[in-house]
Amino acid sequence: MSNKDYTQYTAKDIELLEGLDGMRERPSMYIGNNGIEGLHQCLTESLTNSIDEAIAGFGNTIEVSIIDNGEVDSFSIRDYGRGIPVDLHPVHNRPVLEILCTNMHAGGKLTAESNYKVSGGNYGIGLKVMNALSEKLHIESWKDGYHYSQDFSKGHKISDIVNLGKTKETGTLMTWTPDKDIFEVLKFSKSRIKAALKDNAFLNPGVKFVLKYYDDKPEVFFSKAGLLDMMDDMIDKKETILNKHIYLEEKGEKEILKIVLNYTNGHDMLRSYANNLKMIDDGTHVSGFRAGLTKAINVFAREAKVLKDKDENISGLELKDGMCAIVSIMLPDPQFENQTKTKLSNVYLTTWVASVVYNGLLEYFRKYPNIAKDIIKKALAYRKLREIIAKTKETVLGTKEAKKFGVLGGKLSNCSSKKAQECELWVIEGDSAKTIVKNARNPVYQAIFTLRGKGLNTEDLTIDRVLQNPEHRELIQSLETGVGDDFDIRKLRYDKIVIATDADPDGASIRLGELTLFVRHLPEIIKQGHLYFAEAPLFKVITKKETIYCKNKKMLDEVLSKIKGEYQIKRFKGLGEMDAIDYKNYVMNPKSDALVQIFPEDFERLSEIISKLQGASSEPRKIFIEKGEI
Repeated sequence: MSNKDYTQYTAKDIELLEGLDGMRERPSMYIGNNGIEGLHQCLTESLTNSIDEAIAGFGNTIEVSIIDNGEVDSFSIRDYGRGIPVDLHPVHNRPVLEILCTNMHAGGKLTAESNYKVSGGNYGIGLKVMNALSEKLHIESWKDGYHYSQDFSKGHKISDIVNLGKTKETGTLMTWTPDKDIFEVLKFSKSRIKAALKDNAFLNPGVKFVLKYYDDKPEVFFSKAGLLDMMDDMIDKKETILNKHIYLEEKGEKEILKIVLNYTNGHDMLRSYANNLKMIDDGTHVSGFRAGLTKAINVFAREAKVLKDKDENISGLELKDGMCAIVSIMLPDPQFENQTKTKLSNVYLTTWVASVVYNGLLEYFRKYPNIAKDIIKKALAYRKLREIIAKTKETVLGTKEAKKFGVLGGKLSNCSSKKAQECELWVIEGDSAKTIVKNARNPVYQAIFTLRGKGLNTEDLTIDRVLQNPEHRELIQSLETGVGDDFDIRKLRYDKIVIATDADPDGASIRLGELTLFVRHLPEIIKQGHLYFAEAPLFKVITKKETIYCKNKKMLDEVLSKIKGEYQIKRFKGLGEMDAIDYKNYVMNPKSDALVQIFPEDFERLSEIISKLQGASSEPRKIFIEKGEI
């Protein structure tokens, strides 16, 4: 027991973390978390530096390699820009490369008068983060006719700069291996990296991105038409309302704004970027875009007498239905809410972008009035639909009807805790699973919702039709968030919603149906990081002293190599083969790795996958159900 006197608070209680130790102590402040998101953020930091060089006009090829080291992946990124300076800093008398990797807030992009006109990495943190959180960071620079290298690890340099000889090449190579003491996830996602490189190819037409993942054949990402190509990739042309994309481009004093807009009969999609960085949480440039679009539509609608004096203005919510838009801005001094750069916060942009969009779209609508009228027609149709939905919800989800049709149907076995932050809702299939899970759960914080039969495909259903289905209606009621216009994430009853189905075709079908419900009608639950899948381990190893669950063959081999006595191995094909003890010890154990989170940044890609799986064609859905995975 500590003898420290906690009643006193003096100078000796103050700790000073030297160098980059603060990053190692609190990595989430800089990369979001120490899971898959944080791992990929380190790759993004390096990639951003190479893209900044390309934007500045130096080098038009960027090569990304993912290296399989067994338990741990490494990545290397090679560009053909100017190379990182290695000469001595005129003030600090140390090599610039060393300063960039070891000193907080050192970089060539920190001020408005920097060497870069626009940049995604303007906080001077990226290289430091990579060093601080690395098992090893190896950097090579081809600069001023010579080839240099230097190594770093865990926030410190582990070698001096080495001159490897003369060269005619230019550019930088960074090879990074994550520190196992920091990261919980050590393997990169190929699909995430492909999506990021494809986006960057659209955002930087003329720049070639090459991905080499393990020993796979290299993939090349390249675009000539930029954002117009991105829009073609985003949407199904057969579903478009407008016969061509609306394209706006405006150069301000220092800013460049590009917007592509169309409408479809499908679901709304909006992608926003600032200096090539994806703004998951949008920001002031998107607020300005929405305001400008809404104003332009209403002014035109009044001019064209589509709206009469007595009619209400078309709202931003009504214009959102079926809207597919890309908003990209380049500016010299972007302000982000945090180091992970998910939301742009330059205040002046709201007004500036709104003005640009309003003037540009109003001129466009006057030139192409039929396009504007098609947008207005769709918005007004959605207004009528909302009125129908409101009446349906009042009937179906009203107080009296909720008592009649709601959670009293027996599908929900609630938990006793009222603290949402500690509560979980397990969405399971069938009464047999209910018995197992009920015996395995902790009734204080783990609730169970039992599905019966295959779920309704809600891909193309309006919320009023969704609510007609008792199963979906009661699940939505259990969440307590409301739905549609009434949705409020603050009212969410559970911090984690876990979909737990068998690994057979029926389970895969149910899983897909529930995932579609959340993607299409409860998206904020995914975007706020509350949705999970439960995965069974592949193996269970039983010894005289303990039972160990292994998610894969590699883990099994590692466990077996340490066992000296007798043991038994059981192989699972899915959750359906597990009993209450296995569920309790592994699946529902908060210390296990049974839960797989659906990450917010994957929402866009997930939405596109759902469109393909749950669309008119049954073949993709059939393949998914047979394999049981996306």
